[in-house]
Amino acid sequence: FHFVGQYSPDANKTALVNNEFWSYGVRYISGGFSVALAQEVHMDAFGGDPNGALSNIASTLPKGSPQAQSRDEANRLTVVYHTSDTAFWGEVGKLQFHDFGGLDGHFQRYERVSYTVGAERQFNPRIRGIVTYTHAENGSCELVGGATCTTTGFDGSQYNAGLTYYLYRRQVSVYGLYSLLTNGSAAAYNNLPSSSTSTFGIGEHVQQVALGILVTFAR
Repeated sequence: FHFVGQYSPDANKTALVNNEFWSYGVRYISGGFSVALAQEVHMDAFGGDPNGALSNIASTLPKGSPQAQSRDEANRLTVVYHTSDTAFWGEVGKLQFHDFGGLDGHFQRYERVSYTVGAERQFNPRIRGIVTYTHAENGSCELVGGATCTTTGFDGSQYNAGLTYYLYRRQVSVYGLYSLLTNGSAAAYNNLPSSSTSTFGIGEHVQQVALGILVTFAR
């Protein structure tokens, strides 16, 4: 078994706000099989809707509004099996944003499940390939006071494939990558550089192709 943990206290903690973070994980390994479980928690980070119209901490809230708090949580289970030339893996994750003490009609909870499956194979001494698939579900949400909340169209998927051809041992290789990210009608997942996100619209898809050469200098 392997265990790791991390804790980050809030240097500006008050009686109402404690923006502390902690994360921990455990992993079990037996031969080519391993399983890992990890959790990360952010207190009073308000990741659900920090600046939007439903925010509980936005500057536009009326004076005298109640002091809200939040707990954002991510959990992930990973299973891996590998041999000398092949690997398979799968992951299931649950993401949850939860605010407490907000105003009626404002954000209270959003959670969704995602999963990933992948495989990698060394076909021969010169060729190696990898494929992965990831999907995030629509999830579910709640607003304070029971107002109507919908997550229709919040889903997204990503398909990836790559191939490497070794030209000289493992030190020089050429590779090709293909990625397709699809968004639901109300989703905006993206893997673009931050400079490109200003022109990225809700519901749009991202398709990427890359070719390259990799040189590794052995010590």
